[in-house]
This record gives sequence, structure tokens and C-alpha cells, in this order.
Amino acid sequence: MTLPTALYARTPDPTLPIAVPIGRLRAYVAAQGWTLADTHIFQDAGYSGLVFERPGLEALLETLQRGEVVRLVTEHPDTLSRTLTDRWYVENTAARMGCRIVYLDEQPSSPLVTAAATGLRTAVPPSLAQPGRAELG
Repeated sequence: MTLPTALYARTPDPTLPIAVPIGRLRAYVAAQGWTLADTHIFQDAGYSGLVFERPGLEALLETLQRGEVVRLVTEHPDTLSRTLTDRWYVENTAARMGCRIVYLDEQPSSPLVTAAATGLRTAVPPSLAQPGRAELG
């Protein structure tokens, strides 16, 4: 038996069709042969990634905290949040509950953050690095 999967989609503009990213995520889940219930499809249309209080994201976090899914599929790291601390919270919550996050596009829109399936790596461009600080490894 395949363990349950969740998916999360977000569009920043309410006029953009949320069905497009959901269709892409559903197709990926189906191609992998993973189980997806309609109750595990979370979405936020018309919400900025800078806003953490989103109904779909809040429902997703509750599902993760209950340990209902073993993997979360989303388009890219910025879909979860465009801030490091909020994205870390979602990724950490998933990891604590044994849920793996699968990003269809590993490259976030922002060059400051690259998320890996095993955790969060940060890369700071030289123009933003502070003199005298150790480089991130």
C-alpha cells in the first residue's frame, strides 16, 4: 500500500488559475504511483508568499502535525513561503512528522535560498555577505 501524499499550490494573483499548478502537481503524483486524497489538496489563490497566514497553508500545517501524510509535493520552495523563517517552520514541521517535501522545481525564485529534500541550505551572494563573518558551508 502506498502511503498518503499531500500537495500544496499557491498563486499570488487571484486572477491566475490555481487549477494549472494543481493539475501539474496531480500529474506528478499520479506518475509516481502515489496515493492522493482530495482532502490532502491544499491551495491558496491570491496570496503572496510573504503572507504566512493563509487558509490552505494553515490546513496543510494541521495535517502535517497530525502525521497524516508522508510526503508533500509542491512546485518550488517559494510556494511555501518567500521568507526563510516561515519556510523553515513548514519544512521543520514536515521533517519532525516524518514527511518528505518534494519540489518539482528545486530552484526558488529568490537566489538567496535553495531548498534540498534533506533540509534547508542557504547561499548568500557575495554582495550581501558581511565582512569578517564565516562563510556558510
